[in-house]
Amino acid sequence: LSTVNSVVKSNIKQFLKGYRMLTDRINIVDAFRVSVGINYSIVVYKGSNTADTLVRCTDTIRKYFNIDDWQINQPIIKDDLLVKIANVDGVQSVTTLTFVNKWQQQDGSDYAAYSYNLNSNTTDGIIYPSADPCIFELRYPQTDIVGTASQ
Repeated sequence: LSTVNSVVKSNIKQFLKGYRMLTDRINIVDAFRVSVGINYSIVVYKGSNTADTLVRCTDTIRKYFNIDDWQINQPIIKDDLLVKIANVDGVQSVTTLTFVNKWQQQDGSDYAAYSYNLNSNTTDGIIYPSADPCIFELRYPQTDIVGTASQ
């Protein structure tokens, strides 16, 4: 995800002027990025390879958060992800699934520059975005997804 420069925004606005009604107004604004991390724990069936099952679960989460499949202001529905993890071969149950906000601190990371309180914006297992244009992202799947397993 990246922000678009003002020249591109101006060109888009100019193009859309020919298709708008007289009373319409065109505003093109950047969406805020909210970087998230996922921590999960699973119980693996006896006889299943724990490491392989964890890799498949992590890959499932990574695919779920593929940025090409997300829309601006789309909420995160925890139960959807929970079901996807539970359907992975070798998973007996998902014991925990938590989301954490990853935001840029003084370490110079490439996360979003501000924090977002995921807990206060969660209702009935759905994490809602802010009222402003907002998109959730899994910035670094290799490190932002942390899974543990037991048998």
